[in-house]
Amino acid sequence: MGKAARKRLPRSAQVLLIPFDLDPVAILETQHQTRGPDLIPILVGRMVEFPFAIYWGAGTVLAHDLGGHPTRAIRW
Repeated sequence: MGKAARKRLPRSAQVLLIPFDLDPVAILETQHQTRGPDLIPILVGRMVEFPFAIYWGAGTVLAHDLGGHPTRAIRW
């Protein structure tokens, strides 16, 4: 299954960066509207601690960031 997927999407195609045209801060602010106001500073504080922690607190940003990239579409 892995070899067939690699033929559909070679490794060389996975290095292409597709620019992200939305403002991640605006996406976070939209998400914050549905969160408890007391929890927002905690979440933001945790995201600041580690460069990739923003993805832990903002799945929508991750979805926008990676959504347009090619995929091998392997389903487990």
